Amino acid sequence: QQLREAEEKLEAANNHSAQSMDERRSEQATILRLQALIESMEESGESQAGQLEAELLAQRRECAALQREAAEQRQKIEELVRNQQECRNSAEEGRSFKLENDSLKKDLAVARQEQTKLNDVVEQCIAKLEKESQERPHLVDKRMVTQMLAAYLEQRDNPRQQQEITTKMADLLGFTTAEREQVGLVQRRKTLMEQQDETAGLSDLSDRFVDFLFEESEGA
Repeated sequence: QQLREAEEKLEAANNHSAQSMDERRSEQATILRLQALIESMEESGESQAGQLEAELLAQRRECAALQREAAEQRQKIEELVRNQQECRNSAEEGRSFKLENDSLKKDLAVARQEQTKLNDVVEQCIAKLEKESQERPHLVDKRMVTQMLAAYLEQRDNPRQQQEITTKMADLLGFTTAEREQVGLVQRRKTLMEQQDETAGLSDLSDRFVDFLFEESEGA
């Protein structure tokens, strides 16, 4: 709509400018005729010459006014041309922004689909972890158990260190008090505190507990 209005204004300005130029040429022709008339009537008297000179001066002033108006019209035409170009540029930018917006909408839709898929995967993983935690409340890292067993075997001559290691392993496996009593761990603590010299019986008890831990870690 703005572009069409600018074109209409431009056409009107061109018409007005052409009309002004015609009038200017007509005035110039009149001036020439007056000058010729003055020359031919110089002998007729000073009064007529003065009147003609005054008319000539008025015509020149009018011609100057027409020239100024023509210059203003040219400036308006140039401004209309600039506005027309700006309208075209704005329309082109609008089309470019629309294409970019459509592309961003497509990218957003794809990103939302990917996010939905990722959310589904995360929910499945969480559900799987919850299920495993319910079925196996004490998940054991076999590498950690292996390291503890190796440390335990290195401390065969140090019952107190073996006691600490087996206690930590029982904590890692989530043993209850009843399970600790079942494997003799509680009894073994009492033996260490009360009878430090009975290392042979303690080692046998610890070995039985270690065998039990091997079975538990393999089952985990």
